[in-house]
Amino acid sequence: MADTPSSKVTVTYWDPSSLFPLIEPQLRSRLPLRNLHWKSPTRPLRSISSLDIELVPFTGYNPPAPLQPSHNPTPSTTELPDVHRIRSSETGGSVSRTSMSPARGATPAPRATRHQIPGLRQTPYLKVFILRCDDNDTYKATSRKQVREWISSHASHTGIPSSHHATGAATIPTATGTTKDAGAATAHDAFEWLIIHVLLPNTPAAQQPRNSSAAATNKSWIKGSQTLLEKLRVDFNPTGKHARDRIVQLRVPHDHPDLSTLSPPVPPPIPNSTPITDPPHEVEAEWSDLITKFKSQILLSFDARVSQYEDDVREKDAMRSLPGWNFCTFFVLKEGLARAFESVGLVEDALAIYDELECGLESVVRDGGVGVGGFEPWTPEIQEWLLLAGTLRKSLLDNSEPIHITGFSDRPLVSSQRKAYREMILGSIISVYDFRTYVFSRQLTLLLRLSASSTIDGSEDLNPLGELCARAILFITSTARVLRRDLWAAWKQLLASPDAEDNGLLRRPVAEKIIDAIVLSWEYAVATQILVETQTATLPKFPPTTQVEPEAAEGEERPKSEEVEGKRPPFPKRTSSLPGTPVDGGFPGPRIGHHLPTQATQQQVQAALKAGLESLASGRGQLLGMVMGVLEKVAVRKGWVGGGGWFGVEKREGGMEEVSLEDKEEKPLPEEPEDGEEDKVVVLLDELLRKECETEGGLCYLFEEASRRAIKHFTLASRHKWAMRTRTQLVAVKFHRGDYAGAAASLDDLIAFYGSQGWDIIETTLLVVQAKCQQQLGHKEEYLKVILRLLAKSAAAEKLKLEVRSGVVGGAVDDEGIDVHGYVGEVETLAREIGEEVEMDLRMFCDAVRVERWPEHAQGRDGYVMELKLWYLLEEAMTVEKVQVRMVDVEGVSRDVVLEAGEVVLKRGECSVRVGTNTTVEGSFTPASIVLKMAKLAFVLPILPPQSALTDLGSVPKKDRSYFYPSASSLQVKLEMPKQIRLDKPRNLELVIKTGRNEISKGELRIKSATAGLRLMTGDLTVDDGVEIKRTVTPGVISIGKLDSEKEYRVGVRFTAENEALDLALKVEVEYETHQGTFLHLAFPKTQMALALAVNVHDIFKANALYSKFAITPSHSGLPLRVLSTQLQENETFACTTGAGVKEQDVVVFSRLPGNFIWRISKKRAFLAARKEEKLGFEVRFRTIREELEWGVERLLSRHLGREGLEAQMPLLLPGVMHALEALDPASLELAALSSGLQTAQLGFPWAETLAGVPTALADRLTPVLKAWLEKYPYLPLPPYEEEEGLEEPPVRSLVIPLDVPTLPLLFSADIKLLPPYDTKPILTTGDALPARVHLAVSTQWANPPPREGVRSGELILPVVTVLGVEGIEEEEEGEERKEEGGAGGEVSLVVPKLGGKEGEKKPVEELAWEVNLVSAAKTVRVCPDVRSTVVAIEGGDS
Repeated sequence: MADTPSSKVTVTYWDPSSLFPLIEPQLRSRLPLRNLHWKSPTRPLRSISSLDIELVPFTGYNPPAPLQPSHNPTPSTTELPDVHRIRSSETGGSVSRTSMSPARGATPAPRATRHQIPGLRQTPYLKVFILRCDDNDTYKATSRKQVREWISSHASHTGIPSSHHATGAATIPTATGTTKDAGAATAHDAFEWLIIHVLLPNTPAAQQPRNSSAAATNKSWIKGSQTLLEKLRVDFNPTGKHARDRIVQLRVPHDHPDLSTLSPPVPPPIPNSTPITDPPHEVEAEWSDLITKFKSQILLSFDARVSQYEDDVREKDAMRSLPGWNFCTFFVLKEGLARAFESVGLVEDALAIYDELECGLESVVRDGGVGVGGFEPWTPEIQEWLLLAGTLRKSLLDNSEPIHITGFSDRPLVSSQRKAYREMILGSIISVYDFRTYVFSRQLTLLLRLSASSTIDGSEDLNPLGELCARAILFITSTARVLRRDLWAAWKQLLASPDAEDNGLLRRPVAEKIIDAIVLSWEYAVATQILVETQTATLPKFPPTTQVEPEAAEGEERPKSEEVEGKRPPFPKRTSSLPGTPVDGGFPGPRIGHHLPTQATQQQVQAALKAGLESLASGRGQLLGMVMGVLEKVAVRKGWVGGGGWFGVEKREGGMEEVSLEDKEEKPLPEEPEDGEEDKVVVLLDELLRKECETEGGLCYLFEEASRRAIKHFTLASRHKWAMRTRTQLVAVKFHRGDYAGAAASLDDLIAFYGSQGWDIIETTLLVVQAKCQQQLGHKEEYLKVILRLLAKSAAAEKLKLEVRSGVVGGAVDDEGIDVHGYVGEVETLAREIGEEVEMDLRMFCDAVRVERWPEHAQGRDGYVMELKLWYLLEEAMTVEKVQVRMVDVEGVSRDVVLEAGEVVLKRGECSVRVGTNTTVEGSFTPASIVLKMAKLAFVLPILPPQSALTDLGSVPKKDRSYFYPSASSLQVKLEMPKQIRLDKPRNLELVIKTGRNEISKGELRIKSATAGLRLMTGDLTVDDGVEIKRTVTPGVISIGKLDSEKEYRVGVRFTAENEALDLALKVEVEYETHQGTFLHLAFPKTQMALALAVNVHDIFKANALYSKFAITPSHSGLPLRVLSTQLQENETFACTTGAGVKEQDVVVFSRLPGNFIWRISKKRAFLAARKEEKLGFEVRFRTIREELEWGVERLLSRHLGREGLEAQMPLLLPGVMHALEALDPASLELAALSSGLQTAQLGFPWAETLAGVPTALADRLTPVLKAWLEKYPYLPLPPYEEEEGLEEPPVRSLVIPLDVPTLPLLFSADIKLLPPYDTKPILTTGDALPARVHLAVSTQWANPPPREGVRSGELILPVVTVLGVEGIEEEEEGEERKEEGGAGGEVSLVVPKLGGKEGEKKPVEELAWEVNLVSAAKTVRVCPDVRSTVVAIEGGDS
């Protein structure tokens, strides 16, 4: 408990007439003094909100009586006795005794010598004389002399001179209570004095007026007379410009109960008179005047003392470098200034002085001494602790009845009342430990006073308590080292002591353990004391936590709770650390709240309160952490845990060492050649600590309780890292005592936290603990995950070593690494025992994982082989059951290829695994993921995001792409349009399956559309003869039977398309079985749906035949094509003939130069009225020029590669060749068709890009071969090929177009014949009439169905009109002819028949389609002008 501070100033009063009881109630009711303001020239304005007064009667040098019953007297408020060691150079003058008698009832005591050091003196700030003077005669006779003698004896150190002024007044002392001739040393005890004249009722003095104004209105008062008050002021008030009034007059009411006790007694009142009662405002004015003078006089005394102290301190500090300078003397002197500030409530100023003294002490200790005398090497108390600890150790070793010792529990270790520290400092007989303890105890007292008196907006300000905790932590840390050093110094003095021999203290190992235990006990005691002192009701009440009772060790009892045992709790709550602290006001002094603005906002207030609360919570949490550290060290000393603390897990096979959470390395204890029982004896001088640590369970309980409280404090203070650190220690204790479930519940968060902070050592330690917990709990999945993380940590450490050694990163190499011996075997075992599949990252223990870019063809079978390389980082070998590499297409097609390998053993270093697949694909792929499987455990390396869009894969760099292409001897699938197409039949697609080397026993064909709007009718398939197919329930899936090797099979699939797309694509999967296993071929074949040509038909009707002209042109692509032959297929009704050479004519047609083919169609028999007309079929056999080029290039390149033994690379090169041919524009193809070939250099084959996707060796081999091929074939010929070229003719396509024979209801044949004489003279002259005969014939031969009967037997009306076909020919006559079927004629100049009706006819004719066959369309006549002579005139010239 902290010492009781001096919280008030002393006012001594002289009361020879025993009048103090009459005024005491009124005076005490107005105390403490409030709102004092002190301004020093060297300091800012200080406000003292409340200052208590201790009224002490003059009774010699006996201790004064307390002011309030609740306040106990303390040595700090009394005059201090003499000390033993006094410097002769620091003596001061003596003080004369008073000649007055002491107060009635008081026994005079001989006056003791006042202390020679000013800092140790406690003297009054104000001296008061209480005067009874009832009339003027008494004043003249005795009272004036009495007052003068009191002033001379007690209000002045030099006495009053005998000389008087003209008024008879005595020479008055100065404002500091001394004469001007007094020495400066007396200024340390500067005081002021005051005279209180008490007026008793019914006395002549009471009848006098209060002041001059009252005297003027009082008729009974003689004018010119002076009242007693005025006489006192004239006689005793000092004179001068700044003189202050020192006289106060108080009136006692007539009904005061203590008037009867006075001697001499008060005169009785006049009979039958009414007592005069003073007005309340006059009474209050008298008392206000007294309180005001109290304030001013005390502040004057205080200012004088502070000024003198500051001067002395500056003087002494300036002498620091002189010989003989003593820090202890300087300390006491400067502490007097701090005590002065403290006495008036300026606690912050006092604290600042103690901080300066602390810094001075550290400086002196660092410099090696204090000047004259130096510091004591130890104190007797420390030596007693050693002896007491030795006795207790002997008792524990002898198993005797335990002795009762108080140790540290009798009195607080940090208290200025524990020892006579100030006397020890004055005598320079103090050790550094005691000196530091005393300074901190004073700081503790002042900070507690600040906390008790400080508020913020009505709430408790916790900043002082937070600062106290922070100072306590530094004090404990630094002073513990000083204490240890002092203990060793005391031990050296005990070597020759018989007590030390009996207790075994002479042996250094024993002494080292005892000293270590004493220091631990001291740290625990001081930390718990500060925790008690700083407990406050402002801290929130935390809810009770679920506490797991610690399991008792074998032979021990489980620790009981505090309520059951009735013992004091390990962390008691503080109600008040200062005895006698009033609830409403606390200690006088400034309130910290006055530094805030008066109009502070609520946000500012809340921020200040939060800062104080967080500061206090953080400081208390750190103190609880120090308590936990002590408990952990005690557990280590007792052998309950290893040297690494709570986390000292047992070593695995291979040597796992204990890891400490502390940053500093634990100093190993020296080996002691004693038995194990004696080695575990720990002597603890703190009674509570000793009782709690008697059993391991009790110590764990205490540690857990401290941990929980510390966690709550750190959480409240927003110190999350400290909270996590404390949670780690709590988990360690739970793990130590076997609470694996409780420890595992928090380890996940802790491991994640330390991992994110980069504290690898702590993270690894926690992982080891987590692994042990999960193993003990039987959680196989969790145990597996934890040991995998440990393996990952070991692999990361190995990777760092490799990087450091290779110079990739800088730093030192830790050769020890992490012990994971045996974990790999446990992983292999657990992988088969866990229930659910577990996925982990492959990079946990493998580095530099990559898939070689170049796929290889599998030997003797379809499929590919690739090489996976990785660097295995673990020391122990690991057996993997399966390795998988998933490749995805980067060209926007959703297809995957999975390459696998069987059981693989991974050993430290670079490992190479060959993975293969039975799937055949073509295209560019990139690795998406790598999986190493071990039963239900999978190590996955996701190279690409799992949900990446296919469009994103186009950005994959080419260096990360692998090009897959099938072998020339593997199964291949193509999609083609049928070679023969009939437009009157359903449209089909043909899948071409080349089996290659595969002898297929059975298989399954899966076909899906890959083009929008394309519908496949897989229920209607056509296959080649000899192929067995079986349709399944699933649409698009067909089972196929046996297929021979080196054969080509075609499967026709009917389809419909919603739009006329140029390209059609299918997704084809062929799963087939051979004697080598099951294989899969994935393909997305494409073909063009549009026809390569277009046919236009123009029909010409004749009487006996129909002539059809077929114009063949390329389709809208404009690519030229070669028409090999045409055929118009006749039927039963019509016969088709053509001219010589039209059927087998080889014609190249272009978009602007179509090929025309004429066919004659004639009837074989007459139409049948009820028979539907049959269609004709027009067949065109053709090849496109591009197809001819593709055929030739493929054969020539394949033959050339075959000669070089590279025919297997044909599938690699062929797509690029085809792409180059497809890129040719129509103009280039037209040029090739006209020149019967194409220059090879014109193609621009993309072989450089193609060869970039193959191994360098293969590319180097192919490059000269392809170059030689280009040189050998600079010109690609078109069919027909020469014999030396040795090429077969390309396949021919056939297109059959169904044709309907056109019908015509009426066919007119018109023939014009000139009449004589013009039939033989085809030359006419202008203006001649041309007689002619027109013959018209009508036929219904091409009508289908035939015309109705009425039309055929009726009449047709044909108008004859003039046709101005030749200029100058006019119509000669116009008439109507009635014609019937068979023909008719007439003579006209020009007759043009026109079908139509004539108005007014009785029977109109139905309009029918008709055409006119002009038989004489090619006949002509010559017309010449009728000119016999011509005159030519020549104009111009003069002749």
